[in-house]
Amino acid sequence: DLDIREYTDTSHDVMIPHTLVLGRGLEVYKIYNGYYYWGRPSMAELHADLRTVARRTYPDWDITRPELRQKWERGEKSGFYPYGEDDISMETLMLQMGGAVDQYAGEAEDA
Repeated sequence: DLDIREYTDTSHDVMIPHTLVLGRGLEVYKIYNGYYYWGRPSMAELHADLRTVARRTYPDWDITRPELRQKWERGEKSGFYPYGEDDISMETLMLQMGGAVDQYAGEAEDA
């Protein structure tokens, strides 16, 4: 139970909309309470949040750091996308993210 029921509306069974910003492994980075218009995130806020999540997720986000340049010059490429053992293609990442969401969304009904 997510405990998002709108308890002040006694006539309808409505829920308060929420937006979750998720990182790898479905880690919750931020939750927006979408109550009315002002509680919902703007595209700019989501863009900034996803940039922060990516910065935390990818150690090679800022390749201008001297220690990363030194690793690259020594041939230690495993920490750089897409050279690491656990790195996946962007296509695979998007498919995994879509599948993670779809498993909770259910199936669409035919019109």
